[in-house]
This record gives sequence, structure tokens and C-alpha cells, in this order.
Amino acid sequence: MHMLILLTGWLFVSLAHAQLPPDDLTGTYALQTQQGLMVVRIEVTGGRLAGTLDVPGSSTIALRGNALGRYARGTISSPVDTGEFEALVEGDTLALKLSQKAQTVPLRLQRVDTSTAAAPPAKVPAPSPDPPVQTGTGDMRLVGTWVGQTLITSGEASMASEEFLVFRADGSYAYGKGRAVAGGSGWSYEGGGGVTERGRWRAEDGVYYILGQNGQWKRVGRYGMTDDGQTLRIIYDAGGRKLWSRRQ
Repeated sequence: MHMLILLTGWLFVSLAHAQLPPDDLTGTYALQTQQGLMVVRIEVTGGRLAGTLDVPGSSTIALRGNALGRYARGTISSPVDTGEFEALVEGDTLALKLSQKAQTVPLRLQRVDTSTAAAPPAKVPAPSPDPPVQTGTGDMRLVGTWVGQTLITSGEASMASEEFLVFRADGSYAYGKGRAVAGGSGWSYEGGGGVTERGRWRAEDGVYYILGQNGQWKRVGRYGMTDDGQTLRIIYDAGGRKLWSRRQ
């Protein structure tokens, strides 16, 4: 079932929100539905937007695009579908329009004040200067499977791919490529992936390290995590940043 077909039939009820005038789209927005809580997390850096849309009972949808003040547009992608979006902050309301093929779904979500709201979703924070809980390999909140999505477009062709990062409690990790889907005018491709890297990991004071072949710990970058532990952001020392979603 396409992600937009899943969204079309829902009746939305607004969530209580804070009356804070936003400077831009950055923030967390939520909407209570009959199926559960829908959450949009957005971060804008240097005019580039990265975010996720978590839909109850469906895969996480990735948002990528360009932003100018309160307005943004770009692409959406999930493991099975791709499309486009437009977003506009009106007061504390996020007007989000999702488009895929001949379907368009308008949504209106409310900004969540994480200091007072009962709902757990929170804005993806900057890496905290406070040290995380240290146990064994370090910050045990990282233990689990994390998935990141990338969408590449060129003319009529596009490709959506997944990466996965697995942190284990015994101090080992695995990184690899997941499912990849590509297509264009008159052609399509679908393929799998696999583990491409294994090793040892640790975390300390909000910094993520891996053990190099020379037996020395190599710093990968700084990280931050939402309060509900479902979204991880890594700012890589080599350049770039990525949002990872926890896979249940």
C-alpha cells in the first residue's frame, strides 16, 4: 500500500501545543490520529532541510530539501515510495503537502513544546556537552539497529537507498547497505545490500569512536539523540551529518 494512500483516510485531531513564534521550520510537530501519534521532526541548517515523518503502522518517511525562512520544498522517500513535499510554518502550525504521482495529501501538524507536552517526541538536539551514561562500551542508548535513508535524483531518474548501523552491547558494531530502489523513464532497478564493515565501538562525552586497524581508537564524530531515543544525529568529523531512525 502506498504511503499516501495510507494517509488519505485518516481523521486528524490537533495536539496541544506551545504558543511560540518559530524563526524557521526547525522543530518537532505532532498530530494525534485514530491509528496513533504522527510525528514530523525537521532540522534546517544552512538552508538545507533534513527530517523524518513517522506514521503509525508504516515505515519512516525521510524528508530532504531546501528551506527559505518558513517555507521549504523537496523530496520524500520511504523504502517503497518516493515523492515530493512542500512545507510552510504558519504561526505554530506546520502546513505539509505530500505529493506522489497523481495524489496529494495536505496535513496540518502542531508544534510540540517538549518542556510541557506529555508526548515524548522532541526536537533533534545539538550534541550535549554533558557526558552520557557510561556503561561498558559507553552510552548504552546507542545499542540497537539504526537506519538512514538517501534519495538521489537526476532528471527523470531517481534512486532511494538505505544504510544500517548496528551497535551491540558487547562493543561490536556492523555497518552496511540495505535495500536500494531506482527508476526512470522506461527502466527500474531493485536490489539488496549487506554488511560492508565490522569492528568495535565506544562512546564517551557525546563522541562516537571506532577501533582502527592500528589498535588505536579513531574519533568518528559527535552525536545527539531525541528524548524518546528514536532519532540519532551524527555530525561526522570528516564532514556532513546524518539522521538515523531506530528500527524496532
